[in-house]
Amino acid sequence: MAGYSWISFTINLTKLQWQSWIRLGECVSKCEHLKSVPLKPHVRDLLHQIYLAKGVHATTAIEGNTLTEQQIQDLISDKLKLPPSKQYLEQEAKNIIEACNEIAGDITKGNFSDITVDKIGRYNAQVLANNVPHDEAAIPGEIRTHNVIVGNRYRAPDAKEVPLLIEKFCKWMNGPDFVNETMPLHFAIIKSIISHLYLAWIHPFGDGNGRVARLLEFAILLNSGVPSPAAHLLSNHYNMTRLNITINWIRPAKPGMPKIFCHTRFRVFLMVLSSIFNVYSCMFLMFAGGTIYLRNLLLTKVLKQSKGGEIWRLKFPRKTIILKRTASYYL
Repeated sequence: MAGYSWISFTINLTKLQWQSWIRLGECVSKCEHLKSVPLKPHVRDLLHQIYLAKGVHATTAIEGNTLTEQQIQDLISDKLKLPPSKQYLEQEAKNIIEACNEIAGDITKGNFSDITVDKIGRYNAQVLANNVPHDEAAIPGEIRTHNVIVGNRYRAPDAKEVPLLIEKFCKWMNGPDFVNETMPLHFAIIKSIISHLYLAWIHPFGDGNGRVARLLEFAILLNSGVPSPAAHLLSNHYNMTRLNITINWIRPAKPGMPKIFCHTRFRVFLMVLSSIFNVYSCMFLMFAGGTIYLRNLLLTKVLKQSKGGEIWRLKFPRKTIILKRTASYYL
């Protein structure tokens, strides 16, 4: 569109570095590993809750919410007690929890359809619902009618252009550019990251754009078959690295190839996937017992008991880690 050349709704994957395709393949492999690790139902539910809390904590912390990850876990478990002066922080997090659970429920029931303007608007209404503080000019769930400057650096498209841009965005997301029958998960990961980037560029709402973009990213990953803990990884990564992000990431390096879309992102995604995979493997071993081989990872139980719990040895290709099994979990 004239005036917004970087919002081209095109992507040329032939320009994607070969290292990125390798990293993508490794990410997909880790996702398959996570899905295949056998866990008892209560362990599975525990890990789901842990990483839901990580994702919710991350996406709200980015916006200034000061609740800790442990407080978010208490909120999920209905144990959080806050003074009235901080209940707005609880409500902001609760909105994200409810949105994530609704997305997961729709996907489980097979009700997750195409990406639409109404769906994106509903996500915005959800994150700003129940009197969560937001910009006075913003109307939850409705496309903005005023111009905005993001972070005092980036001027988002003119408000009159936004309805057409968001329609084009939805059409593009549902189109063939992100469909590949032989590599569906590879393209889903690409799609999730690009959806976040384009929503940030378009900035369709008066407030809550970042939370909506991260919700959509989560929904795309989860709907593609990425395990729920891994689907929260990108939000967690953004929160952990947000102080290192510069304005250079806001514009594309080349037409059709955003600078954010580099193999570094996939390398980070792979690292956190590997971390979760190792946690999953530990949980399996702790509750199932025995010794298992998973690619180059060897986990062995050390038969030593103490009042504090059992001692476990985790042998990796280049180092050995000792963990103690207690009544709590490892993270």
